[in-house]
Amino acid sequence: MLRLIPGLPVPSSTGRALAAALSLAIAIVLCAAIGANVEAQVARLAPSTCVSFGCYCEADAAHGPREVVDAWSSLAPAVAGAALLWSALGARRSAGTALTRSRIPTLLLSGAASSIAVFSFQYHATHTLLGEWLDATSLYLLAGFTIAWRIARLRALPVRGFVLVYGGIVATPAALAWAFPATRKVAFVALATAAIVIEVVARRKGAATGRGGLLGFAVGSFVLASVAWTLDWTRRVCDPTSVFQLHAAWHVLSAPTILALHAYLASEADGDRAIVEGAA
Repeated sequence: MLRLIPGLPVPSSTGRALAAALSLAIAIVLCAAIGANVEAQVARLAPSTCVSFGCYCEADAAHGPREVVDAWSSLAPAVAGAALLWSALGARRSAGTALTRSRIPTLLLSGAASSIAVFSFQYHATHTLLGEWLDATSLYLLAGFTIAWRIARLRALPVRGFVLVYGGIVATPAALAWAFPATRKVAFVALATAAIVIEVVARRKGAATGRGGLLGFAVGSFVLASVAWTLDWTRRVCDPTSVFQLHAAWHVLSAPTILALHAYLASEADGDRAIVEGAA
């Protein structure tokens, strides 16, 4: 069974809150450090693939973070990451569902959310190829989580099996994006689409029993965010000097998407399905 990390006590509510606050603070400090070191990164690193034709709608600043609004709005997923850390630290082996009884998967999703914040900030702040790849990889961590979790449930894998599957799912598109940067966005769309399709099919076959409303909210939030991303990327709705940027809306909407996704997977009861979890 997917279990809590053996031997680790459940922290107090205050301890969990402090850990979550520290997680968010670390993300903010890292982004601030990146923002203060933009010129050095731009000077020594190759430019991202979008530089030649314009990255997003927001006008580039001459110094410091190139896209200020898009960069700082990237911190929204870090809020979700902090909330998931708070949840993971409160996991108890004797109560809840498979996901809420195990710290490792939720800790991994928390880390994925926080990495999206930091690496997206780096991408929008520096417009470097490294930032672009790190940003893409963090998104693969998010999209691949649901796929890996469903496989682990269907195949009755223990935590270590889940981690191996998760790593393989993320490593494949990450390696492809490193070798062929133009595949970055295509790989994420493919992973995200696969995650949604797999979950819908699993629900129809009775192999996924989480609350449908939560899944609908997660998918709806993601679709709305994707519409905002597309309108910004194609310049269909674009005001380069505005403090309101649709790409920033993509970042902000990612936070409720992540939280709703976790809540959906955590709502999946153990006793009303035929899937037997593997022993940890």
